[in-house]
Amino acid sequence: MTAHQSVEATSKKMLAQLKRHNYVTATNYLETVRQRLHAAHVAARACNMTLQIRQRLHATHVAARACNMTLQIKQRLHATHVAARACNMTLQIRQRLRATHVAARACNMTLQIILGQVS
Repeated sequence: MTAHQSVEATSKKMLAQLKRHNYVTATNYLETVRQRLHAAHVAARACNMTLQIRQRLHATHVAARACNMTLQIKQRLHATHVAARACNMTLQIRQRLRATHVAARACNMTLQIILGQVS
């Protein structure tokens, strides 16, 4: 007697004794269902991991942009500092030029007085 005949005979006995049908699912079908469920689970995990990777990449991108912006701010502050020092030096040069101009005029006037007394 084969497995199929044995199942069929047992199903007929259950119908006679319990007054209900016995449904049997083939093992290979159950295995197929298990494999598909496993494949779906693996795909869901892969999708979740992909999402996590994307989130981490986004966070890394945001951090890199923030770092780049910080570097740009530092560079601009440095450029501003250099420009301020140059402006300050220009003011000092102008003040010294004025003082030199005033001193040169005083020297010229003194020289004219001396030359006027000599002549």
